Amino acid sequence: MTININIERSGFPIKIGDFEFWFDTSTEALVKFADVPQTITDRFNEYQKELVERSQNGEFDDVKEGVIDAKVAQQAIEMEKKLLEIKYDAFFGDGTFAKLYGKYPDYLALGDALEQVDELVAKELEKIQKERADKVNERTNRYLQKSEKKKRKTKK
Repeated sequence: MTININIERSGFPIKIGDFEFWFDTSTEALVKFADVPQTITDRFNEYQKELVERSQNGEFDDVKEGVIDAKVAQQAIEMEKKLLEIKYDAFFGDGTFAKLYGKYPDYLALGDALEQVDELVAKELEKIQKERADKVNERTNRYLQKSEKKKRKTKK
């Protein structure tokens, strides 16, 4: 005899352009997800340290203060892209931004997409939290009812 128990993954797919990612909503994954903002901050701080080192090594010496030319504009774009890369990779895993940017080389559009993802995921997580709380309450009530029945049988 074989007993088959199916296990349904916790989470939902997120489709961005032609790419589909899985957002894991297991308790374990959500604990890790809570660390995403700190991960983003830490990675961006490392990137800023790298920029300071590059500046100290003279990489930006030809930039004139107050003058915005193509090189300055490109550096600003690179910095914004890097922050977006850090956010995507922290959210979906390393390499995600590179994959998306390879197909859609428009960091502003990818930034807008990530904002939408963030908003929709927050709404979905609220819904999941309520569903899980309802299940816990339902189980608690069921166990309390069973316990009460056992107490009544014991008294007889």
